[in-house]
Amino acid sequence: TIAHLKIGNITLSQVEANVLEGGSPSVVLLGMSALNRLDMKRQDIALTLTKKY
Repeated sequence: TIAHLKIGNITLSQVEANVLEGGSPSVVLLGMSALNRLDMKRQDIALTLTKKY
């Protein structure tokens, strides 16, 4: 569990997480334990995330 996860100006607390050691993959994936706490709005090519609660 990550105590505090900060994404831009959004902070989520107590997020279930899995950390992979090593250099692969080179990109970070945001899982459903975090995404379920966010509202997603797509407009043209922009995706805006806002905190639900």
